[in-house]
Amino acid sequence: MVERENTSGEVARLQARLRELEREVADLQRGAALLEPLLEKIPNIVARFDRALRLTWVNHYVPPLTAATALGRPLADFIAPSSLEIALPAIARVLETGVPAAYDSEGQGPNGTVAQYHTDVVAIREADGTLSGCLSVTDVTAVKRRERAVADREALLNMALTATGVGLWSWEIAGDRITWDERMLEILGVDEPLAMQVYTERLVHPDDREAVASDGPRLLAGEPVERTHRIVRPDGSERWVLAMGRMTRGPDGKPAAAVGGLIDVTSQRRFEDELRQSHRLHAVGTLTAGIAHNFNNLLTVILPNLELLRRVVPASHVAIVDDAHGAATRAADLVHQLMTYAGKRMRRAPTACDFGAVVERCVSICAPTLGGAIEVAHRIDAGLPAVRADGSDIEQVLMNLLFNARDALLSSGRERPCIVVEAGCADDADGSRRVVLRVVDNGPGMDAETLRRACEPFFTTKPIGAGTGLGLATSTAIARELGGGLELASQLGHGTTATLWLPALAASAAAAPTLAAATSASRASVLLVDDDPLVRRATSRLLELKGHHVCCAEDRERAEAAARAERFDVILLDRSLAGGAGGGAVARLRELAPSAQLLFFTGDELTDDETALVDGVVKKPVSGEQLLRAIAAPRARP
Repeated sequence: MVERENTSGEVARLQARLRELEREVADLQRGAALLEPLLEKIPNIVARFDRALRLTWVNHYVPPLTAATALGRPLADFIAPSSLEIALPAIARVLETGVPAAYDSEGQGPNGTVAQYHTDVVAIREADGTLSGCLSVTDVTAVKRRERAVADREALLNMALTATGVGLWSWEIAGDRITWDERMLEILGVDEPLAMQVYTERLVHPDDREAVASDGPRLLAGEPVERTHRIVRPDGSERWVLAMGRMTRGPDGKPAAAVGGLIDVTSQRRFEDELRQSHRLHAVGTLTAGIAHNFNNLLTVILPNLELLRRVVPASHVAIVDDAHGAATRAADLVHQLMTYAGKRMRRAPTACDFGAVVERCVSICAPTLGGAIEVAHRIDAGLPAVRADGSDIEQVLMNLLFNARDALLSSGRERPCIVVEAGCADDADGSRRVVLRVVDNGPGMDAETLRRACEPFFTTKPIGAGTGLGLATSTAIARELGGGLELASQLGHGTTATLWLPALAASAAAAPTLAAATSASRASVLLVDDDPLVRRATSRLLELKGHHVCCAEDRERAEAAARAERFDVILLDRSLAGGAGGGAVARLRELAPSAQLLFFTGDELTDDETALVDGVVKKPVSGEQLLRAIAAPRARP
């Protein structure tokens, strides 16, 4: 009886538990009925799969898939082959351990496209105790596309920054936080960012500080700022930079942060300076070419007449004539220096020149004229290689440097003024050799601005009348023409060093220039062809006083008539009457006077082709000695 009662009680409890489970199932079914429509609406794909990795349920399907075509198929069918190695091991670990996992992969998108997915995987324990799984798949294709676009833009930005060399900076007003990128630090040569005031005080060139300091208030006022200025890096090097910046404002309208960039424009600045120098050279060349012909014609009249006048004036007036002759000679030198600086002087045929011999000879000649109070020392290495140059060019550069040093020393008041001339050799990185000439003085030196302008034409610190300002400009032009360079180094209170360097020839071949002495030739018959009557009168008067017969012609027609009428030993032909580039007058005079020595008589610069038309060139202005030497030269022609 008792046993029957116990059994009835157990059945009752089981029945009660069954009703409770039925209510829970009903609740779950009602919850599922509410959840399934919700799962169908969310964009994520939620899918269940069994332990065999077959789909058992999906909340919604990506067209053209349907329940009939998707359920029961392996998960692998819906994962791109390239992502199988990532997805399947992750799912297997979840089924084995029950620990959730996530992975990114590719899969089938709408209408057969490939999409990017982020998948979360969780394990579900079934009624029989086995584990199945559930996937929550988020389509992140658009997100990945945006990420790639951002990455591409960042890559392009980095490429642009690298190509342009821009350094980036920012300044957050709140907290006064300064940020510089690596390129910014590299340009400025510092290890950490600096506040704008510290940057201005430490790095900005003193001459530019006031202008740069004024940019701060403008930036805070919301104005965009752009400033090219100089900086002096901690290592002492000077650079030009272009700084740009603008202010951004916060939601309250107040300044929030300034952002900007900085570019090293030193190379561009140097190019601009070189371009301006080139334009200046072109202007000087155009000006010089325009005045040289007429100016040299005038001097060609003045110099010979002064030489003739000196012979007949009383002794008390000789000094006056000499002063006038000296002034005219300086004027001729001025035109020559202008032509040299502008690169329009007549090029001499390059020869092998004994560099050491030319330097030693020039120093020995100039030393006595530099002033007895100045000590002159020279050190010339033995066996210096030759250079391809005319010795007179090297002498001109060295004399300019010596006389500049002398003038600086005489104005300095040094107790022991000294000039040291050194000549030696140096090897370049490419294995080539160069000869190097240094002129060092212990004078007052130059400040940075004077040093920068020292080689500009007509720039001089000497008193009016004491210099033309063309010595260093001419020397620089000669060095450049010879394939070398001229560099100056100076500092106030520490003197100046001028360094000339020229490419060395492979083998030394000293060729000391010699000047043939004027000879007293026998009477010569000269045809002088020039359109300037003053030049004709002055030149013919000088030649006739030396016993030469001179016939003058003012144009091509009269010159040809004279050549037909009599025989001439020398024809002096103004280049402007030569008949153009083809030299029509030259050819005709050659035909009429085949035995005559035909010389261009000109103050113009000639091309190689023009020089090849004639037997020689007599440059205006010409001294009486030079003119007589040209007439006395051998005249026989085959």
